Amino acid sequence: YNFGDGKQRDLSQCKSELLVAIADVDRGLRATSDQRDKIEQLIRAMEAGNPTKTPLKNPLLNGRWALLYTTATGVLGEGNL
Repeated sequence: YNFGDGKQRDLSQCKSELLVAIADVDRGLRATSDQRDKIEQLIRAMEAGNPTKTPLKNPLLNGRWALLYTTATGVLGEGNL
């Protein structure tokens, strides 16, 4: 994947970059517009490269998850921090 910066990335690199990008944004609450754009690009690239045809029906999705990033403002409200 190339985001116009001249760097080619594979799925693993996108995942690593995504984890770094979301590390400093307090689940999205403190993300700047540029950070949100970069995070969205990485997420879209990962979605496009997903080898699973129906990921929402995959049993590997079952389990306990931790919210690391969201754009849902209701989740990001100050009362939910």
